[in-house]
Amino acid sequence: VHTGVLQAILTSTQEGPGGIGAISYSPDGRWLLSLQDDRTVTVWDVDTQSATFGEIIQQWMYTDYGYLHTVLFGADNQSAYVTSDNGTVLMINVFTGDIIREFGGADAVVVAIDLSPDNRHLLGGTISGALIEWDVETGQETRQFTGQPERMVGLRYSPDGHYVFVGSLSHATTMYELATGKPIRHFAGIGVLISPDGRYLFNSSDLANVNQWRIDTLPELLDWTRANRYVRDLTCEERAQYRIEPLCEAGG
Repeated sequence: VHTGVLQAILTSTQEGPGGIGAISYSPDGRWLLSLQDDRTVTVWDVDTQSATFGEIIQQWMYTDYGYLHTVLFGADNQSAYVTSDNGTVLMINVFTGDIIREFGGADAVVVAIDLSPDNRHLLGGTISGALIEWDVETGQETRQFTGQPERMVGLRYSPDGHYVFVGSLSHATTMYELATGKPIRHFAGIGVLISPDGRYLFNSSDLANVNQWRIDTLPELLDWTRANRYVRDLTCEERAQYRIEPLCEAGG
């Protein structure tokens, strides 16, 4: 990232249609997951200090769930979440291939997922515009709301876990209040990336530009405005008109 130098090209020797459709880094930065078009999940070693850097560590195929759409590494660096054609989200162990848990209830394909900041909930967005949140430990649905008019292309929790940002093909990013499911604000552009402090949203308006948006809540914006706005001194006439003390002395 700092030098722009290409460190490695990861290449699978697997035969057949294996184009990569989605990738996800492990939180510790050691592993990379990729989804192939042939329903294969591949684990790569991307630790530059490792003797197996750039090599495939494991590969697992899941043929009973249709096309696999997106993947997200879990916080423990061992589990991952994979979305499938039948609306199910799979929680898998990336090193054994075992399916740990299935998250159901979606009426359409889940095309975007994210973990809550405390890693207790999984949020999924469907091709039909529904947002579904599940309990990670039980797999049970905790809330669901609809209203996103266009197909989602990405979603992110806010760092405090109170809001979710959803990007769509209509080149709009919508901020929802998670507790109520109500849209709070709209931002022009496609894609969703939130700064770690939760103050800024980054998206793109076209292939050449990246937008940076402030996403403070209304109370925060009002507090900032009160603290930073410029208030000029009142004239003597204005003080006298509105009886604002101290009044000017005669001839002042």
